[in-house]
Amino acid sequence: MVGNSKPEDEFNYFSVCESCTDEECCADPYFTFCARNEIEKIREKIKNFPDRFRDFLDADTVKFHGKDHEYYGFKKVNGRCIFLKGKRRCLIQDVKPLHCRAYPLVWGYEEEGNKLFIYFDEDSKCPLTDILYKNKAWIQTMKKIIVTEVQQMPKVDLVAFASLESDDTLRMIDVIDLP
Repeated sequence: MVGNSKPEDEFNYFSVCESCTDEECCADPYFTFCARNEIEKIREKIKNFPDRFRDFLDADTVKFHGKDHEYYGFKKVNGRCIFLKGKRRCLIQDVKPLHCRAYPLVWGYEEEGNKLFIYFDEDSKCPLTDILYKNKAWIQTMKKIIVTEVQQMPKVDLVAFASLESDDTLRMIDVIDLP
C-alpha cells in the first residue's frame, strides 16, 4: 500500500477528531508541510473549490547546498488550516500531505547518511495517540507509506521538513537507511 492507500483496518478518523477538544490541532503554531510532489494532487482536488482556496500555500526558505530554496506549507485562516471545515473536517482528506496523513507518526530526515527517522508523537492531548499507539498493523503500514513517499520527495523538501522544530512529545521508533 502506497500513496494515499489506507491501512485495511483504518477506523473513522473523523469521529475521533470531531470529539477532540484540542484547539491547536490543524492550527497555529503548527506548520502543515507540503512537499513539491504533493502540490499538484491538491491543486487537482481543489480545482472546483471556491476561489479562496486557490492560493493555499505559504512559503519559507531553507539553506540547501549553500543556496536558499523555498519550501511550502498551508496557509492559515484565523490560525487554522485553510482546508479545515468546521471543527475537524479536512476538505482534502484523500490528497492531504503525508505530514497530515501519517500523524501521530512524524518523520525526520538526515541528509548525511541519508537516514529517515520515524517518531511517534505522544502528545497526550490527541485521542489518536492512544488509539494508534496500540495498533501495530497501522504503524507498520504507515511506516511503509512514509518510506515510499519520502523516497519520491525532492531532497530539498526532506531537508526543509527536517529543519522544522520538533517538540519533546516525539519518541523515536525507527531509523531507516534510505537507498
